[in-house]
Amino acid sequence: SRMNASVGLRVARIKPWGQLCRAMSCPSPTPSVVNSLQRKKKMASEAFLAELEAARPEIHLGLSTSLELLARVGDPQKKLRVIHVAGTNGKGSVCAMVASVLRASGKKVGVYNSPHLFHWSEAVLINDVPDLEGWRVSMHAIQEALGDVDRAKGKYTAFEASCAAMWLQLATAGVDYAVIEAGVGGLRDATNVCDTVSAAVLTSVGLDHQDLLGSTIAEIAADKCGIFKAKCPAIVSSLLHPEALPVTRSTAATVQCDLIMA
Repeated sequence: SRMNASVGLRVARIKPWGQLCRAMSCPSPTPSVVNSLQRKKKMASEAFLAELEAARPEIHLGLSTSLELLARVGDPQKKLRVIHVAGTNGKGSVCAMVASVLRASGKKVGVYNSPHLFHWSEAVLINDVPDLEGWRVSMHAIQEALGDVDRAKGKYTAFEASCAAMWLQLATAGVDYAVIEAGVGGLRDATNVCDTVSAAVLTSVGLDHQDLLGSTIAEIAADKCGIFKAKCPAIVSSLLHPEALPVTRSTAATVQCDLIMA
């Protein structure tokens, strides 16, 4: 226009928010504004998971859908050194202790706890602190990978989607170790998607989720021992139930992993 020509106006491409604010002489967003935006984004991700949960509320054991979803986002679980923890009781405590030792040695540690207490985003900790923005970004990537068709069909559970987001978040954060608490059992749990692990840990075996894992201690132990991986150490509590010990030893022999009684 004539006005632009008269003043020689030039339009610059200013990308960072701070530069844009300075150029327009407006204040940068305050921490309270940023926190408000993050809360809204978190709520959108929580709503997405609630949608999946409503479409398929039951627990689904099996790895095919989880592996398919992870493949869509580049198999982030393959980029991590994983310590996988299963057991009827004690999983959360063991995860916390292992993470504490690793952090004390100077490692950047990601922890996944299952289940969450109030919000899905609480389940993932990086150096003992929730990373809300990292979780939101990863959850959005999973939402995009699913697409409207798969969501409408109820193909994936909320737990499967949240696990996929967890792997993506921890890989993106570049943690040195990922300490992962299994959800239900081990063999067919959505966290059991790694071909190799730094260590598999079995804390205890009791009668839990009998409708899904089996009616006896031996059957439940067999499912939980499904996290054992070939040529990887499997650390098992020496206080394990007597009916679970033979199953543990036979599984370790079959898988050809190093069994360590602790």
